[in-house]
Amino acid sequence: MLNATITPTELSRAIPYARYECLYGTVFDERASALLGAKVWRVRDTFKFHVCTTDQDGDVWAVVPEGYLSDGSSIPSIVWSWFPAWKQSGRAAIMHNYLIEHGEMYAGGRRAICSQTLAHQVFRLALIEEGATAWQARVMYNAVRLWGIIRPSRKFGYSAIKRTLEREWEFGAAKAL
Repeated sequence: MLNATITPTELSRAIPYARYECLYGTVFDERASALLGAKVWRVRDTFKFHVCTTDQDGDVWAVVPEGYLSDGSSIPSIVWSWFPAWKQSGRAAIMHNYLIEHGEMYAGGRRAICSQTLAHQVFRLALIEEGATAWQARVMYNAVRLWGIIRPSRKFGYSAIKRTLEREWEFGAAKAL
């Protein structure tokens, strides 16, 4: 499903965001972590987040496919106590990483462009749905915007090795994790 147009059937099979349990829906991938030089987790089941409904396109969804590799939140450990824990913000972080890396969402079942600005806004909405307070969501939203300016590309996010590892999962070569 990586980099493919999503069908209505595939969209209906994706786990709704509220039911996707990040602690059980992701698995630490030792092989990918060693190859990429960073701790990464693999999404085990496709999940979706309803962004909005528009008159023109109908429902707009952010969809994160199974097999996607993410490093989670990239915030300094010194501020971890001020923000939602991994189990509270992990889904939002993974979804944000996917939207930034791939720049796509789905509107009316068709692929649509997702800008960095929109990805940040979706991240903020997802954090609020996770239970973050308004100020926590606002601070994290501003932090990812600032981080995007300071460090515009993620070291492993765009690598050919990462894409190969994700494709291996898609075609069944890594499902033994």
